[in-house]
Amino acid sequence: MKHIALIVSLLLAAACCPPAMWADIYSSNAWVAYVAANGSNDLLMTGGTPAGWTTSAPVTGQSSALSPALTVFGANFVLAYVANNGSDDLLVTTSPDGVSWSTSVRVTGQTSGRAPALTVFNNKLVLAYVANNSSNDLLVTTSTNGVNWTSSVPVTGQSSGRAPALTVFGNKLVLAYVANNGSNDLLVTTSTNGVNWTTSTPVTGQSSALSPALTVFNNELVLGYVANNGSHDLLVTTSTNGVNWTASTPVTGQTSALSPALSILGNPTSSAAPITTFNLIMVYVANNGSDDLLITSSADGIHWTTSTPIGGQSTRATPAVVMIESFNTQ
Repeated sequence: MKHIALIVSLLLAAACCPPAMWADIYSSNAWVAYVAANGSNDLLMTGGTPAGWTTSAPVTGQSSALSPALTVFGANFVLAYVANNGSDDLLVTTSPDGVSWSTSVRVTGQTSGRAPALTVFNNKLVLAYVANNSSNDLLVTTSTNGVNWTSSVPVTGQSSGRAPALTVFGNKLVLAYVANNGSNDLLVTTSTNGVNWTTSTPVTGQSSALSPALTVFNNELVLGYVANNGSHDLLVTTSTNGVNWTASTPVTGQTSALSPALSILGNPTSSAAPITTFNLIMVYVANNGSDDLLITSSADGIHWTTSTPIGGQSTRATPAVVMIESFNTQ
């Protein structure tokens, strides 16, 4: 009933408000989690839009030398990361507001020397990671509450020396990763249940020495990565099915020595209520020695804005980003 009431409220708001006022009813913010660039390895969080950002807040008492993974599950942020104590334990913490965080819990018995990937699928958290042994096998574990996790299952026959990327497209999990054979080929596999995975397919002719980023935008999968030619160019490719991919297009004039992060961000001022359009956003680390966090956006996945800094915030590891939407019906 609450959902019905919300829909009715939004429709009534749409009927009485011109499109320009829709921005007063709907808003969305990007939340970025990252590792502090001051040697402490503290995990930090900031929220905002390209127009402005909050001062970073610490994920209190929690740190990692590797990139975190971030998603939203129910009413909470969920952050997964590798412990900063040499154990390589996988840890998870949650927050209702991006400021106050729970004490971390271990993903029991599961460790990795690479950053994890995290998403939500079929009302479960899904964590993908690289096995903490010489096999580099890709493994997956799930949880219904962020505390109790299943034993890991292998993404059968598939391995990587780099952190994977994970998203949901339609009714499937999609996992993208760098081949474990020295070619640096980008590969993709899918699953309808998180247990049984398809044989990988190549993102034809596209490769990277660094982990890819993955999201969904305009009913297409979007894969972002760093060019495999020493230029550090940021590139994007798209697919309607996870098998056939477009030729890469550059995020014009923008480069990074670290993997980017991808998400979407609502753009209410460009759409009539109650439907909002979205922009694709990419968050990445500047390639000029400053380690500044930068954001760029695109309305079509091809043409990108000039990057803007996430004010005064920097990192030496790939950031994580997620969108939060809110509605004001009062």
